[in-house]
Amino acid sequence: MSDSTQVRDEHKRHDPTVMDAVRSNTDLLHALLAQLTDVRLLVDAAGRGLASGDAEDGNDLGLQFNDPELEMAAGGLRQKIRRLEAENAELHAQNEDLAAKIATSRIQETTPENSVEVAEMLSWEERKQLILLQMEEDSFDANQFAASLKNEIESGKETPGAFIDRLRLEIEQRDDEIAELRNLLDQQAETRSDGTAIGASAIADMLDADELIAGERVKLQKLQAEWKEKFRKGEIDASLERAKLSRERQEVSATKQELELQLEQLQREYRQANATGSSGSRRWLAKLGLADEDS
Repeated sequence: MSDSTQVRDEHKRHDPTVMDAVRSNTDLLHALLAQLTDVRLLVDAAGRGLASGDAEDGNDLGLQFNDPELEMAAGGLRQKIRRLEAENAELHAQNEDLAAKIATSRIQETTPENSVEVAEMLSWEERKQLILLQMEEDSFDANQFAASLKNEIESGKETPGAFIDRLRLEIEQRDDEIAELRNLLDQQAETRSDGTAIGASAIADMLDADELIAGERVKLQKLQAEWKEKFRKGEIDASLERAKLSRERQEVSATKQELELQLEQLQREYRQANATGSSGSRRWLAKLGLADEDS
């Protein structure tokens, strides 16, 4: 016999005892609540009849009595109230614990022993809860769980990968259908039952039939052709002007280079004339047209 079967049998044996304990605790809770209500009523009555004028009305546990005996009695009632409240809280906790045990027992009673049956009857979330419960009780069998998954695959159940592939294929088919419908909608002639065109096609036909609009379209086409010709001529003129400026720039550059060479040559001759003496200097000045006429 497996551990899970032993646990279920043990729960079956103790289930009547647990139910009796729950019923007993419930009865005790009702009795304690009745006693607590009676004690509070007594304290409330004593406070209204014998409390001092400075005491606040409605404060059951905070009253101040002039008589020591009444004060002692009130203290005893307060202690009894606290004790009853503690017992009440303890019984509530016991009831919750017993309720959890009963729920666990019922889950185990309704769970089949065979892992394959569990896989067929429970959802994935319920199966996870069962696995966690079996791990807590040290009754989880990994081999059985793997065998159950293998049996699911062999039995023809859809795997997550196959499910995703099937959904992807369905989405692609729907997309194709939508594209086809849109294409048909675009190509379909929008006509009424009497053959009158409606929508965008009707507006286009109406504009094409208007003589004024047709004349304006002809004018616009002529203007467009004229401006295209002007732009073409302008581009040609701009190209010619750029070529002319380029040639002039080259000529200016060549002239500048030639003048720089001449200047360099004259400077060299001037230095040579200074080196040979005044006669050479006069010849150089005469060459430049700067010599004195008297000389």
